[in-house]
Amino acid sequence: MRWMLLIISVCMASVAWAEAPQAQRTIKVGYIGSLSNFAAEYGQAVLDGIQLAKDELSAQGVETKLVIEDDGSEPRSTLSAYRKLTGLNQIEGLITGTWWANSLVSVAAKTKMPLLSCETMYDKEALTAPNYFIMEGDLKEWVRVFEPVIEAEKIESGAILRFQSGFGETLAQAMAETFSKPGRTFLGDFEYTDIQAGDVAQTLLKIKALKPGVLFIDAQPAGLATILKRLGELGMTSQRIFTHSIVREIVNRHLAPSELLVHTSFTARQAFGGPFADNFRRKFGREPSHQADLGYYSLLLIAQGLAAKDPLASIRTGDLPQFKLTFGDKNVLTAHRHQIFDVHDGIIVPHG
Repeated sequence: MRWMLLIISVCMASVAWAEAPQAQRTIKVGYIGSLSNFAAEYGQAVLDGIQLAKDELSAQGVETKLVIEDDGSEPRSTLSAYRKLTGLNQIEGLITGTWWANSLVSVAAKTKMPLLSCETMYDKEALTAPNYFIMEGDLKEWVRVFEPVIEAEKIESGAILRFQSGFGETLAQAMAETFSKPGRTFLGDFEYTDIQAGDVAQTLLKIKALKPGVLFIDAQPAGLATILKRLGELGMTSQRIFTHSIVREIVNRHLAPSELLVHTSFTARQAFGGPFADNFRRKFGREPSHQADLGYYSLLLIAQGLAAKDPLASIRTGDLPQFKLTFGDKNVLTAHRHQIFDVHDGIIVPHG
């Protein structure tokens, strides 16, 4: 009888164990973002995406201990934040939403820890390493995407006005390549050194004399607003302008009159597939902005990688349950989809 009771007890314990929730796996991931100062909107957007992925992973039994460091949009703070995360906090993977991720590549390469950057583009100054993944893709695509517009509008000449940096130099190379094709002329690469574009007046006079068919402008929102106003003062209100998604900030924050944007087209990267956009709206009650989707995919890739035998190889495959991301040479995310937009009466609309 005692043997029978023992067997029954063991069986009941086994059933209870089988029905009990399984212990959740916990991963420790660091985030370095520009969460204050001039680049705060970008860093916060990436963090929003990470928080969404964190919730979804938790529902799947994967808990994420997220350790956050703000570099204050200052390059000197990025490396110290990294040392704190890897030393004191002993993270297993790192996501960045800062312009200064380049400063981490060489030191992070020694650890072989996954490092995914959601802000740094692949440009002239970009460093590469086996464990470093550039989620933002190839910067030259920001210019190449305008090829159909150049063809349709029969634009024969182009110039670029850009901030003095490797980032701007890469855009200039793309413009030179685009306007080196037969029947086209590249009129020049013009730099300014003040991020607020306070030093562009004389440069704009030179550009006005050249009369480019299109002027590509690389600037931050306040800088672009200044440039547009200076163009208006010079009577260049009909100048055809190409730029990137900073125009959204110009419109949303009313930084420049809408009439100065009549001849401006800009490119914005579309979010990849999967349930990201719908889930983001449900969580935050608004549309995702900037690189929020890249933060989301980065955490999913790291979580999947840390569960694999070879984390870096797993991340490089880009295989997620919803769809597949593709990394090209030097771990640069490829197949970004860009869409061109115009501004009509202060409203952003798809081009054409």
